Amino acid sequence: MPKHSDQSYCADAVRTFDRDRWLGAGLAPPDARRRLLALFALNVEIARISELTTEPLARGIRHQWWRDALGTLEGEGAQGHPVLREVAAAIQASGLGLDEVIAFAEARIGEADADAPPDIDRFQSLCLETGGALCRMAARLLGVQAQTALDAAADVGTAHAMVGQLRNTAWWAARDRIVLPLDLLDRHRVTTGAIRAGRADEGLALVAEEIAGRAAALLANARMERDSVPREALPALVIARLADGQLRRLGRRRFELLAHGIEPLPLTAPLAVLRGGLTGRY
Repeated sequence: MPKHSDQSYCADAVRTFDRDRWLGAGLAPPDARRRLLALFALNVEIARISELTTEPLARGIRHQWWRDALGTLEGEGAQGHPVLREVAAAIQASGLGLDEVIAFAEARIGEADADAPPDIDRFQSLCLETGGALCRMAARLLGVQAQTALDAAADVGTAHAMVGQLRNTAWWAARDRIVLPLDLLDRHRVTTGAIRAGRADEGLALVAEEIAGRAAALLANARMERDSVPREALPALVIARLADGQLRRLGRRRFELLAHGIEPLPLTAPLAVLRGGLTGRY
């Protein structure tokens, strides 16, 4: 398969299924953008397995295929899929560790069959292992090496993932999954059965508000280090602006996670990324 087809495959996957990161990648120079889209396409491929099949055996087979393929990424395994070829090229060009990629993929795979997190700290830790790790690796692909900047990227990615779980609560509940921390649900007297049945109440809104507060604190913490984060990292960290908008919209909807119409207007995200690109601020 020609290389340009591999690039197109990754770009199309990210543009279709991960609009936030696709917009951010658009701020990167062409070579760096290609590396970012390869990494983000890997995230899409693994995350979408849960969307494409609800049958545990079929899902497990697909997950194992990705495990095996990533395990041989530096060898012939990179020839088996356009995303694998692009990820292999990105690793070679940037020095990103294959072990980081595999650890991230394992966290994404584990997400598919995980029980609800027992407490808010574990919930945040899971978001760090997935969204936080992805944002940190994206910064690495952009040439960022300073630990302060990488930590800021991890905070941004973790916050974005936490907000994503809030926004996807209804989607997961329809698939018989609870992704919110059980300690907060218990504290605010929200039953998992009510969430699965699509019954929203004040308690669920309080749970969401508390999680949103943690996400906002992570974003604020990342911005405290903004002066030491190079502009080159912006395509990875600009999703912080998108998380801001998503939090504001959840707040305007009184954190009604099971309500319709909580998604932003079509131009909201592109304009937020454009402002970030013009100002150099995430």
